[in-house]
Amino acid sequence: MVALVENFTNNNMNVVTDYVFSEKQIFSVIDRIKHLDINIKIIVIKSDINILINRDRLRSGVAYVGEERIRQIVKDFNSNYFPDEFMLDNNNADLEGLVNIVLNEDRFTVN
Repeated sequence: MVALVENFTNNNMNVVTDYVFSEKQIFSVIDRIKHLDINIKIIVIKSDINILINRDRLRSGVAYVGEERIRQIVKDFNSNYFPDEFMLDNNNADLEGLVNIVLNEDRFTVN
């Protein structure tokens, strides 16, 4: 992950990482890319477990995860601590609204 971010930023490309990190992993990655003199934002997108399960039921093929796996992922996620300012509620939000929040609120910036 760090090598990808370094490579893209060294070539003047913006990087958006959509990945599931633990608290320890995300701050480890940030420590290793701080030297790049780039804006780093952490956005932890959170939804109610029942909404996640219902959304998953609408998926098909390899995109379908299953209720048991979702419950395990949420349990693992909830065992981490992420500061409230990084949390973004995705229960009933529209994509454009979420993007505007991320772009316009400084609370997600970590450097």
